[in-house]
Amino acid sequence: MKRRLTIGLLFVLAPLAAQDDSGHRTWHRIWQASVAAVLAGNSADAATSWGKYETNGALRGSGLAFGGRALGLKCGITAGLLLPQFVLMRRHPQAVKATAAINLSAAAVLGLQAAHNTHFAAIQQR
Repeated sequence: MKRRLTIGLLFVLAPLAAQDDSGHRTWHRIWQASVAAVLAGNSADAATSWGKYETNGALRGSGLAFGGRALGLKCGITAGLLLPQFVLMRRHPQAVKATAAINLSAAAVLGLQAAHNTHFAAIQQR
């Protein structure tokens, strides 16, 4: 699965990387799509984790399950990673390719984690 995703991203992004600066607008659109992909991946990961055992001690709430506290932390971390990119894009637009690649990689990891979470049952409340 990871191999197919990586190969797919290479086929999409490789021709665009070969373009000169006239492709900047295209890369900016790819970056915008990558931000949406990160948000979607984070949402999917949170939705499939809700009420299930959380192995990450920083996100684990009372009762060892993923809950509201963990959701708040995940949203804060995501905002902390994405908001500086908006500033970076204004000051250094040439960084668009790198940030798009980072976002697409993060979105792929979050999507795979969400798919992994679907194999586990929620913790039963007593």
